[in-house]
Amino acid sequence: MNQAVMISASLSTTTMISGSHLFNISGHSITKELPSGKCIMSNPFVVGGYQWAIMYYPNGLNSYDQPGIGFTLQLQSEGSGVEVRLEFCLYLYIDLLPDLNEFGSIQIKETSTSAIMAQHLLAAADRYSIERLKMICEEKLLGSISTDTVATTLALAGQHRCGRLKEACIEFLSRGGNT
Repeated sequence: MNQAVMISASLSTTTMISGSHLFNISGHSITKELPSGKCIMSNPFVVGGYQWAIMYYPNGLNSYDQPGIGFTLQLQSEGSGVEVRLEFCLYLYIDLLPDLNEFGSIQIKETSTSAIMAQHLLAAADRYSIERLKMICEEKLLGSISTDTVATTLALAGQHRCGRLKEACIEFLSRGGNT
C-alpha cells in the first residue's frame, strides 16, 4: 500500500520602511493647561503608503500616569498587518536618554542593536545641534565598538565630527578587531 507524502512550504517576507515627521508645538507652555488624557494631534502624514498622525499628551495619556508627557502614533488609514516602531527623543524635553537596551517591554539582547539606536540618535543630535545628546550617544558607542559595528561607527564618527569615537574605531581596527 502506497502512502502519499504531503509536503508544504511557505515564505514570509517583511519590508521595513522608515520615515519621519517633524511635529513642532508652538507655545508649549500653554499646552500644559490641557487636562491629562487630552491631546494635540499633528497634521496627517504618509509613511509607507499609510496615513498617520502623532498624538501629543502634554499631561500624560490618563490621570493615573506619572507626571509627564505622552505620545502615541495613530494609524489613520486602513491597514492590516502593519507593525510600527515609534522612536522619538524625549531627551529634548527632560534631558534624559532612554535605556537603549530596552524597547518597551522587549529586552534587547544584542549590543549591536542598541548601538544602532545610538547611531541614529547621534545623527539626529548632530543634525539639530543637541551637543549634550551627541556626547551621550558618542559615549554609548565608544563602549559598543565590535566587529559588527566598527565600519558603520567609523563612518558615522567622520560624518558627524566625533573625534574620540573615530580614534577609538581606528585603534580597534589597528588591533585586528580585538576588544
